[in-house]
Amino acid sequence: MRMFPSSRSSRQGGSGAALLLIAVLCACSAAPALKAQSVALIRGRVSDAETGAPLEFVNVFLAGTTRGAGTTEKGTFTLPDIPPGFYTLVASRVGYEVAVVPVQLGEGDTLRRNFSLVARVVRTSEVEVVAGDPSRWRRDLEQFTAQFLGSDQSAKLCAIQNPEVIGFHADSATGVVATTADSVVRVRNEALGYRLYVNLLEFVMRRDANAVATTMYIRFEQMRPKSQADSLRWMVNRAEAYTGSRLHFLRSLVRGKVESEGFFIFDADGKQIGPDGRGLVFDAESGYKRLAHEGILRIEYRGSDRVRLNYVRFAMGIVHVHPDGNLVEKQEFIIDPASDWARERLSLMVPLDYRIP
Repeated sequence: MRMFPSSRSSRQGGSGAALLLIAVLCACSAAPALKAQSVALIRGRVSDAETGAPLEFVNVFLAGTTRGAGTTEKGTFTLPDIPPGFYTLVASRVGYEVAVVPVQLGEGDTLRRNFSLVARVVRTSEVEVVAGDPSRWRRDLEQFTAQFLGSDQSAKLCAIQNPEVIGFHADSATGVVATTADSVVRVRNEALGYRLYVNLLEFVMRRDANAVATTMYIRFEQMRPKSQADSLRWMVNRAEAYTGSRLHFLRSLVRGKVESEGFFIFDADGKQIGPDGRGLVFDAESGYKRLAHEGILRIEYRGSDRVRLNYVRFAMGIVHVHPDGNLVEKQEFIIDPASDWARERLSLMVPLDYRIP
């Protein structure tokens, strides 16, 4: 099970703390390519797996981005104007299991992908949770919210809009709390100006280890500003959330622009790896990039008024990333809980198609 540290352990841990694995949010899918290129298109049809009937109102989207559409009464959908790249295509509707398929788009491609959704079976544990102790549910919800949204200043401007769809099942013997959701979890982020629609497949909290394992697929929707002040505030906050982030670093690394983007990389002996992280990045199959290094890396971000420190290592010494810097699914990028990146939660998350203006 892939784990990442809770915000509590992130604050309390030292640089020598045990390394914990960060689960890759949003399915670790890739964002659109960085350069302006000829766009692509995805179209398809969604049907019921048992009857074959078309399904209307299915949300089809590219995980972690602002790109998505609903199906028509004939079950059809079209996603136009997609920059070339690697994506995770998701189909989601209440009452059905979420369907996921990886896609790769080249310049000017037209790709067809059909989905047959399987009706969702309500598990017994979910029924038991609904009838649970309300006071215990509120305590679990408070803990879940802190781990899900974060505990920074931005998190105070975030809210789960439909907490009633969330249930919890605690194992008193292990201290594990499993979170379930019978619908898409809706989050409003007033700090960054996004609505998030979260398909929460897994969220397991381990109280004794202060750790969480999670798998979720997120669609972003930009909020409409009520004033010019809102628009400016969101623009500034989005840029601040992105700069110095893990996503920012990985994009800089595969582009060979580490230092010009404000990052500096050191090995366990304090020797700088450079210039621009050369010796870490190699070409791999299917257009991927392979990051290779044995041991811990210290990554400093000096592009702000405070140096941000991160300590990472690659599982088995290797991590694969897409050409635009997003981690490939199931690859392990391990972050020390004392690192700044260990505190990244939904409150600081920008969509994968975000670019600094």
